[in-house]
Amino acid sequence: MKSLLSIPQLASRVPFSESAIRGLITREHQNGLAKSGALIRSGRRVLIDEHLFEQWLSAGRAATPNRPNAEAANG
Repeated sequence: MKSLLSIPQLASRVPFSESAIRGLITREHQNGLAKSGALIRSGRRVLIDEHLFEQWLSAGRAATPNRPNAEAANG
C-alpha cells in the first residue's frame, strides 16, 4: 500500500523543511519531480508518495537543472 503524506508529514520524515518541499513542488517540471509520479493532486491538496519521493531524491534529482555552477559564473 502506498504511503501518501501531506507536506508537513513528509517534512517530519526527510531533511527538508515544509517551505523547501513546497519549493520543490513549485519547480516540479524543472527538477523532474513531476515525472517521478510522487505527487498526487486533489484540487489544491498535494499528497506525496513517500517511496517515490525517496527514489527521486536518491537519484539526485533534487538539484535544480540549468543552474550555473561557480566556475561558469566566475569566468
